[in-house]
Amino acid sequence: MRIPSALAGTFAATLALSMSPMAHAAIYRIGSGAGCTHATIQAAIDAAVATAEGDEIRLGATQYNVSTLSIGATDGPLTVSGGYASCLATSPAAGQRAVLIGNGSGSVVRVRNVQTLQLANLDIRQGSATEGGGIDVQGSPSATDIDVVALSNTLVRSNGALRGGGIGVKNTLGTNAQPGNLQVLLYGDSSVTSNTATDDGGGIRCEHATVMLFDRSHVGLNTSSEGAGGGIHGLDCRLQLTSRGVSGNGAVLWSNSAPAGLGGGMFLRGSQASVDIMTIDAIVPARIVGNSALAGGGIGVNDAAQVRLYDTILQQNSAAAYGGAILVSNGSGVGQSRLSMLHADAGSPSAAVACADAEACNLVRSNRVDPGTGPFGRAGAGFIAFASAPDRVRVDFRGTRFDFNDGTTLAHLDGSGARAVFNGALLVDNLSTDGLIFAQGGGHAIDVSSSTLASNSLGEGNAVIRAAGACSASGGLQVRHSIVWQPQRALVEPTAAIDPACFSHLISADFGVLPAAADRVVADPLFLAAASGNFQVFSASPALDFAPPRATDATRDGAPRVMDLADRTDRFGPQDVGAYERFEDRLFKNGFDCETC
Repeated sequence: MRIPSALAGTFAATLALSMSPMAHAAIYRIGSGAGCTHATIQAAIDAAVATAEGDEIRLGATQYNVSTLSIGATDGPLTVSGGYASCLATSPAAGQRAVLIGNGSGSVVRVRNVQTLQLANLDIRQGSATEGGGIDVQGSPSATDIDVVALSNTLVRSNGALRGGGIGVKNTLGTNAQPGNLQVLLYGDSSVTSNTATDDGGGIRCEHATVMLFDRSHVGLNTSSEGAGGGIHGLDCRLQLTSRGVSGNGAVLWSNSAPAGLGGGMFLRGSQASVDIMTIDAIVPARIVGNSALAGGGIGVNDAAQVRLYDTILQQNSAAAYGGAILVSNGSGVGQSRLSMLHADAGSPSAAVACADAEACNLVRSNRVDPGTGPFGRAGAGFIAFASAPDRVRVDFRGTRFDFNDGTTLAHLDGSGARAVFNGALLVDNLSTDGLIFAQGGGHAIDVSSSTLASNSLGEGNAVIRAAGACSASGGLQVRHSIVWQPQRALVEPTAAIDPACFSHLISADFGVLPAAADRVVADPLFLAAASGNFQVFSASPALDFAPPRATDATRDGAPRVMDLADRTDRFGPQDVGAYERFEDRLFKNGFDCETC
């Protein structure tokens, strides 16, 4: 019998169930010496799957040349564990693995309709198949069952396939499948590295199923040569990445590539597709780093998929055409494709941990678009959002910092009806040869609230934002409660009729075509140390206690909003404008500020 879904409850509960100690009915030992029970791995598998209780197959810390190890419908849990010094050993040797070498004419391990399968201390190499070169997992669990394949301290590397170079995971019920009912879990020091797919999913391809990474598991150096998702490709797949990454350095998706496709690190599509990526160590942020693609170097999102990143860093990703870090689109599908970046807080998943230093997390940093070959030039070093119809694409950046990204623009909206929201965001030190934010075409919505845009290098004569200027619930440009400090650059170059009421409670160097207004002030915001990246403000800043209260607005450092300073007269209200809210500091109440105290 499979694990009933009612017993699993959540992903965490499923993990606990799948990895709980088993009462093994039989232990099979592979080899030819004392204590060995079977000469081949397949013979032991065939014996084990015929029993209804949990069995274990033990492999030596040696190399096994295999064709395709086939694990069929099991009646009970099964463990295949490597790294034993001999058939008489009672536990695997520390750090040792059994190496399974495929013959290049099929998957190294093929799994069909198992209940619970544990693969521990294995090194799976040189498989070649249509689906899942290293491991091919397929099943059709009913709505009341959950099938789990768990990898512990297992490496899947140097395999190839048409789809899913390292691992293929497919719920064969297709569109009728529940993604949570077929799960592949990676934990311990497991990795999927240096695999290749001709089509989609160089590392992992997941279809109508679930993939989760825990502990120090990671996906890196994989390639999708002609398709999408260099590291991971998910079609109606649920993903959860709760890992410290390779060697515990936070790199969960790293150096994967899709040179002819979308989503170098990950590509996700479908209305049932979702991913949560989160930091789980307060001093080691989760990172998506060094990935590359034709478009969407770090992450590609399409056809109503949902992506949520909690205190995550997108760093040093690149695209050959557009979308250095992120591409969000909807193709021709219905539903809304959405990506959100934010700090971990009370509403985050239980596994998410807030960074000890909020400024060190929730970053889009040093991504780039190479000399462009696509229709948008080098657009969207941070992100590009393409919508084929209104309300089909949305990106939200809450407390996110964008810095040192390089492209024609930092943020680019195209098509018709994409929405971008910056709330408590910090857009600084980016290189944009055009403007910083550009909405190309009509019907887009850009909302910049309680954010700071400053010290970016922009093309000569270009405004900071190029977009339509009339705001409404469905579209247009709105900038409020913000600092836009780009001397000799106008705040906005409207591409359609402009409504000055859409620009309120602002500090800026140049309002361009906007008429003078009491709540639009040209004044130096007095950053503490912009040259060294500190965009908080001195106590004499005109940005303090300047705007009406909006307590739900975010801050860059995760601090609360609306901290009314006792010794300062409110200009229009008690809230500061920009990405930070200043607390009253009694030590420096006289207006003196110290950066190094």
